[in-house]
Amino acid sequence: MAETSVVPLDQVDTSRVADLLARAGDARGGDVVDEAELARLFGRRSRAGWRAAVAQRGGEVVGYAAIVDRDDRVGGDVVSLADTDVLPLLLDWQHEQVGDRDIVTWLRFSSARDLQAVAASGFGVMRRLGVLGRSLDAVEVSPPPDGMHVRAVTNDDLDGVLAVLLDAYDGSEDGGWTRDELERRRAYPWYRDEDLLVAATGDNRIAGIHWTKRRDATRGETYNLAIAPWAQGQGLGRALLTAGMAHLADVGRDEIILWVDRSNERAIALYDSVGFQTQWDDVALALDHDRD
Repeated sequence: MAETSVVPLDQVDTSRVADLLARAGDARGGDVVDEAELARLFGRRSRAGWRAAVAQRGGEVVGYAAIVDRDDRVGGDVVSLADTDVLPLLLDWQHEQVGDRDIVTWLRFSSARDLQAVAASGFGVMRRLGVLGRSLDAVEVSPPPDGMHVRAVTNDDLDGVLAVLLDAYDGSEDGGWTRDELERRRAYPWYRDEDLLVAATGDNRIAGIHWTKRRDATRGETYNLAIAPWAQGQGLGRALLTAGMAHLADVGRDEIILWVDRSNERAIALYDSVGFQTQWDDVALALDHDRD
């Protein structure tokens, strides 16, 4: 077998690597790197603090790794496109880039063999996201709580949407939303206002959102489901979830997938109750500096 080497991204055709990762995601049925990472590769997002590399074997790209240094933390992605043996080389490259700093890097579609290779490289699993899915046949829509209605977002709702996101994810890994970040995501090619559903009170206070996404011609996604703390415990999560499912079915999607933190038992119970089943797991890896 030809030797595998890790080389900086600027030594290869970046657009070819971006297309390769996008096609790999399409083939597997999900994203092999974060959506923001693909946007950086395609030049649609800032590359400040960003470094990337590929694993090559016999002239072919067989893996990818990247880090993004945000001053307060370092994030990343790592992908094997060939076999598990590629992962230690890419993780070692990430380790070299960050030195003794902490890094959280995402490995998607993780397998037991992948995680064995990860452990041998001095990384451990710090977070696990379950990827769940179900058919959109026969969606039963639950009504929203009294005094609320579900509709598509308008520009007048954006401050309320941001408030829900800030409150719902306060102190979590998914926190730190800003108006600029909200607008960046609304500028993604797939975004449509009609796919972002909001639950509003009679005076148009936003109580929750179900941000749906049309992934391809047959599959939709729950991109973000969030309920304001003051509106929780009233059945609004189920109402927004099922309304979004019905909307995706109405626009021609046959199935839906979503990502949920395995530690969020309340959310998992909701998804289980409406028929979602596990497809695969994505994991966040962190360096064990005590092993250096």
